[in-house]
Amino acid sequence: MMNSLSKLKDKSLKGKVFLVRIDTNVSVEEGRVKNDFRLRSVMPTFEFLLERGARVVAIGHREPSPEASLEAIAEYYKSFFSTHFIKSCEPENVRGAVGDLENGHLLFLENLRSLPYEKENDDNFARAVASLGEVYVNDAFSVSHREHVSIVGVSRYLPSFTGFCFEKEVRELSYAFFPERPFVFVLGGLKFKTKAPLIEKFIEKADTVFVGGALANSFFKQKGWEIGFSAFDGGVDLSELVDKENLLLPIDVIVENERGESGVVESDKVSKRDNVVDVGPRTIEGLSERISSAKLIVWNGPMGNTEKGFYDQTHTLARSIAHSSGYSVIGGGDTIESIDGLGLENDFSFISTGGGAMLDFLVHETLPGIEVLKNSPEISF
Repeated sequence: MMNSLSKLKDKSLKGKVFLVRIDTNVSVEEGRVKNDFRLRSVMPTFEFLLERGARVVAIGHREPSPEASLEAIAEYYKSFFSTHFIKSCEPENVRGAVGDLENGHLLFLENLRSLPYEKENDDNFARAVASLGEVYVNDAFSVSHREHVSIVGVSRYLPSFTGFCFEKEVRELSYAFFPERPFVFVLGGLKFKTKAPLIEKFIEKADTVFVGGALANSFFKQKGWEIGFSAFDGGVDLSELVDKENLLLPIDVIVENERGESGVVESDKVSKRDNVVDVGPRTIEGLSERISSAKLIVWNGPMGNTEKGFYDQTHTLARSIAHSSGYSVIGGGDTIESIDGLGLENDFSFISTGGGAMLDFLVHETLPGIEVLKNSPEISF
């Protein structure tokens, strides 16, 4: 069982120092946060702690480089809370700022991945970070498949709890383990090796498992169909999956030739000069019919090569899911980014903050960041 932050609702938190891990890996342009979905998701946890007079030290990371700063993240939260930022995450350098933090105030440390010890899960660094606080809260479900200091290391030395966003992720994604039927599971994107275990698991649980995006190319290849110079994973044996009755593959695809010309062809009519860049409109039309009668829809991964601007079928699919009467759970960083701006956020039943973490949780029904919480020290106040 996970330790829920709600267990502390009757305790006095005034003056207590909470280390709160959130996902700060968001896009920043010209010093401003571009998409605040993940940052908004943890608001209930910050509000719960700060309104009770706790002192909150927020920790997180940004990529692609260790030099990526969290200063813009702190600036974002200044619109909601009394927020401060210190341009260091070395425990000895920030100890004074933590000690001076006022009750009900929020302090952001710098990008933890600017130090190698974070990803190495260095035990000495874990002890040092833990020494900054009295209680640890993990509200970063989306990175809790990583065995890093801020996910599993600190929790060994402090009483540890899940934040409200984390709790909701586990609750909502768990619907897929005991689904209402009909259940439609939709997978797109690339990274076949990370998604193959999902297909293997949910082919036994779902009424329909639809595989689109570049993932479908590997199935086409298994069938002996031409895929031109399309991306695929040749290292996976799909012979036991390709003929499953509840596996649904694209019946038409959008291809692009070497001259940059695109068009729609049947999936088994791709030429050697073609690159499959999206699923076709007839495919989405047929999938949408199944979605319209589904009681549960889970979706991860775009349908097309969004880097090349092929968004249309992903957008059509998103609208079908959003407007269906079934319970809809969607996730994946590429998925969320590809439908940003459609104005559909409130039309899905749940949007996961996780990409890889969502996939790992659906496969294993737990994460390293969950397992470590089961053995954290008892709280002493």
